[in-house]
Amino acid sequence: WELPAGRLVVDYPVPGQVGSLAFHPDGKQLAVGRIDRALTLVDWKTGRTTRTFRGARTEILGIAFQPKGDLIAVRCGSSVHVWNPGVETDALTFPCKSSDFVGVNADGRWLVVASQDVTPDKKYGAHRVTVRSTESGRQVSAWFDRGRLGLTPCFGGPTQFAVPLSRPPRDFPVEIRDLTTGQLVQSLPNARLPCLNRDGSLLACVQ
Repeated sequence: WELPAGRLVVDYPVPGQVGSLAFHPDGKQLAVGRIDRALTLVDWKTGRTTRTFRGARTEILGIAFQPKGDLIAVRCGSSVHVWNPGVETDALTFPCKSSDFVGVNADGRWLVVASQDVTPDKKYGAHRVTVRSTESGRQVSAWFDRGRLGLTPCFGGPTQFAVPLSRPPRDFPVEIRDLTTGQLVQSLPNARLPCLNRDGSLLACVQ
């Protein structure tokens, strides 16, 4: 669809059931994650498949690109896979308890996987975040904290990660953490839908 005109530009069939979509940063390709565990890159103007990636263990439910398009990360329930579109190799695969968010930071060095969880006493919602190297798969940092994940976790600068949370009774803080250490850098109260600028010096939110 073309926005804001609302005009249908192109319509084409895709084999299998689709679980997720994401535009490639070059604006020319569309990534299609399928329930049959295949990921395809498609020329969105023609519908022609330019590349197919296989190796996901379950259906693909989320797609994230490194900003330059050099890496593709997908979440598949209890695992995350990372492909380099320019290299004919199998995906790096990382196990995880679950995955509700997957993203690659601006310089492509760190893969972030975040998931909903519960506290040990199961009284409160909680979240778990793991940061890994996209080159080696090595875990760099991880943290577990109270509060359910909100919408739109985001990156700022090379190492900042903003996590929107929901805590009872009506607390909606944003925690900004250092990806390389997991340390809390700053916490802002009642800051929904956070958005960090490129160098991490500004944060926009809804209050």
